[in-house]
Amino acid sequence: MNSIISTLRTFLGWLRSGSPTWGSIPVPAQWVFTSLGVNLFIACAGISAGPRAMAALQQAGRLGDFRE
Repeated sequence: MNSIISTLRTFLGWLRSGSPTWGSIPVPAQWVFTSLGVNLFIACAGISAGPRAMAALQQAGRLGDFRE
């Protein structure tokens, strides 16, 4: 199985060397994917850390009278 994968990778690399534009992603699309990825990471990190951060701040007394 490894020899088949190796042969396939070699063949695909040879194809790409002949026409480097084959399989490329336009720069604006790369920017969108990067921006979406970063924004999704920040949103997921914030959603998962939010309740614990609020509880820690309430326990430390930094929020005053703020209640959920």
